[in-house]
Amino acid sequence: DIDGAFGRDGAQHLHGTHIVVTGGKKIAITIKDDSVKAPVGGGCYDLLGDQLVPVDILSLEYIAMKGQLSTVPENLYIVATTDNTDIWMEGNVGAPDANINTGETYKYTFAAVDYVHVRASDPVIVLHVSGFGCEVGGAILPPTDYCTGSTQVGFTRSTDQGFFLNLMVRNGAEDGFLLNGAPTGLITAGDFGAITGTTDWLAARIGPLSTADIPVGAQSLISNTIDVFHLGIINGSNTGGTRFGYFSDYNEMEV
Repeated sequence: DIDGAFGRDGAQHLHGTHIVVTGGKKIAITIKDDSVKAPVGGGCYDLLGDQLVPVDILSLEYIAMKGQLSTVPENLYIVATTDNTDIWMEGNVGAPDANINTGETYKYTFAAVDYVHVRASDPVIVLHVSGFGCEVGGAILPPTDYCTGSTQVGFTRSTDQGFFLNLMVRNGAEDGFLLNGAPTGLITAGDFGAITGTTDWLAARIGPLSTADIPVGAQSLISNTIDVFHLGIINGSNTGGTRFGYFSDYNEMEV
């Protein structure tokens, strides 16, 4: 039931809705929220959104890599698909940090860490609100408790504004990165750090990268010769908005 769910205030936004498609047809669902503003000063209104993923590829574990917000904290919004879902954050093995039911949301605010491990008792979907300065963007996180990711990801830099890579790779493959088919000093094994709560993945925050490193409008390709990885990109400025998203594969794959 979504009657009365439409409005400008956050409490009136559509949330916790389960959409079922009948007749064997396939659809894509994109969410967006325009003029999202961090609770600071004037300006910083931005469009936030991403394409949702099907429930059958949601999972129990996720890793969020901090972006470039500087004047406001970054947040994760975790939505349950099953009643009585327990959620543990940052390697907690004791009592759960939250317990939510189907369609309910748990909001988690980044503390003084760069990487946050999310673990749930039942499948959840996780939206990361990040960005640059006070300009916010949003991205649905890929699951990490089975073999997801890509061995190569192509992308194009949109503007000459700040450009950053968030990279997550399976442990042991951190020295296998190439840029446009060649070894690169921009992504090295030493850039990657451990993530509290998992030993399966390592993560790195790369940037800012100059236009000499990643030219505007040119096709770029990051690949790994050893294993799969996930790539998130942030491109923006304090007054020019934020482009934030993941470009690696969310589906399980064989390597």
